[in-house]
Amino acid sequence: MLKNYSGGLLQIMGLKKPHEQRISAISFRQRLKVASAAFLALWLVANISEFFLSGTSHMLLLASMGASAVLLFGLPGSPLAKPAVFFWGTFAVSRYWLDVQSSFE
Repeated sequence: MLKNYSGGLLQIMGLKKPHEQRISAISFRQRLKVASAAFLALWLVANISEFFLSGTSHMLLLASMGASAVLLFGLPGSPLAKPAVFFWGTFAVSRYWLDVQSSFE
């Protein structure tokens, strides 16, 4: 019973497709580790920023951090998964957002 339920849930989440040999070159266990590590990292950033910036409307979580977490934990050997790329990418996005936000004030 539990196996049928978990198999259906995995199909809904897009992690398992019936009648297919492999979805990706990365095993299911590795994909689960990547998703868990990315979720934990983003959860920690959100909670730490909430703790230090409580009472303000600031949040240190950017949309680009989700993509960065996937690259960092899923493809650590990729040229895009280097510290300088993360720093400058996040800096560019936050700088752009600050410029857009200040133009409406």
